[in-house]
Amino acid sequence: MALVITKKTRTILFIVLGVLVVGGGGFLFWRINQQDTVAPTDSDASEENCVLKCTGPCGPRTMAGDNCQEDEAGICYYQPYGDSKTGCCEYEKVCNITAYHITYAAGPNGSVTKAGKNSVAPGGSISSTATPSAGYKFVKWSDNKTTAARTDSNIQADATYTATFEVVPVETVTLTYTAGANGKITGTTPQIINKGASGTAVTATPNTGYAFEKWSDNKTTANRTDTNVQASATYTATFKSTSPTAPVNCTGFTLSCGSNNTININWNLVPGATQYIARINKEPKSDWLNKEGGDVWISFTDNVNSYVIENAQSGAVYGVNVVAYSGPDGEKDFHPSCNLTSLGQVWDPPMYSEISCQGTTPIVVPPSDEIPPSYEVPPSGEVPQTGVLDTVLGRVSLGISFIFLGGLVTQYSAINTFYNGVVEKAQFRADVRKDVRKEKRVAKRRDKLERKFK
Repeated sequence: MALVITKKTRTILFIVLGVLVVGGGGFLFWRINQQDTVAPTDSDASEENCVLKCTGPCGPRTMAGDNCQEDEAGICYYQPYGDSKTGCCEYEKVCNITAYHITYAAGPNGSVTKAGKNSVAPGGSISSTATPSAGYKFVKWSDNKTTAARTDSNIQADATYTATFEVVPVETVTLTYTAGANGKITGTTPQIINKGASGTAVTATPNTGYAFEKWSDNKTTANRTDTNVQASATYTATFKSTSPTAPVNCTGFTLSCGSNNTININWNLVPGATQYIARINKEPKSDWLNKEGGDVWISFTDNVNSYVIENAQSGAVYGVNVVAYSGPDGEKDFHPSCNLTSLGQVWDPPMYSEISCQGTTPIVVPPSDEIPPSYEVPPSGEVPQTGVLDTVLGRVSLGISFIFLGGLVTQYSAINTFYNGVVEKAQFRADVRKDVRKEKRVAKRRDKLERKFK
């Protein structure tokens, strides 16, 4: 049976065909003119490691699920975060991403590890540490992290981080050098230097007649340079005299008049002394060479500090000194506290002192067993009753005595002549011995004075 197309059927077909042509063309025209803000299709989403990177400024949200953020350089990039945030006005799709680039940079006066652009796999991590130059300190990274060491994890985009540094304020300290009496400081004082640095050299210079002794911190060299100074300080130099030191009364000995014509000598014990020697003269120093006698040396052990001169002559001038010794030699082993350099110095003050005491002749009392029980001292001007003539024996003894005396008187001339001869001969010998002794004593004292003034 043949297909018969009626006029009505042809009209319907033409209408349907026109609708299809016009509708399809309009759809194609609309699709072609759409911007790139259209969300990715299913085929696009199936590609691996694809992201949409913004190529223009961040704009309003275009579609649900888009999120557009701006990096440090002000470039927007696309990252899906669900149906929140904003989208991008312009972007491009980048697929098959194998690495992101993390760049670390250092500002002036410092450095960073892994400086420059570093490739990091998506989701990976990388670390860097910022180190300041001498005199500077780390401040922060450009993303406001304030720890010098950082670790960036789960990398999903390129990024650049720059470390900044600033100068560290310098702390200063002051060194002051001063001079005590009899000296001065040569060099710069005071000195203001950075903490931990070194000062410049200074010298403690003594005046004429003096020598440097030490600094107040016990350094014994006149020249000094202080290093690695951590705190301010003041150092004072002291000086000592180089002139010879005069002798001193090292034992502090004293003289005093005692009872019964005695002279007391007392002295102080000197630490380290091994003996003391007292020299005693019965004449003042000015008459030593013109009179008889000589100084008496008396040695005492290290624990004796007194001596008494018995039966001192009333009114006579006694010269005394007491010296401490640190050795056995009485002429040179002087104790250091005496400041003696020669034996002659012991005869000068303050080592030497003179004293004269007024008194009476000592009363010698016999032992008690020689004094008769009835002995009494008679009143002044009376003769005691002895009872010599009260017995026959006493009278006979007295007669014999008178006879003996009579014989002596008759032979007086002969005895006197013989006696005078013996006496003159003995006196001559005594005078010769006396002159010899005197010459020896004078020679000895002259030799002693010569040694003193050498």
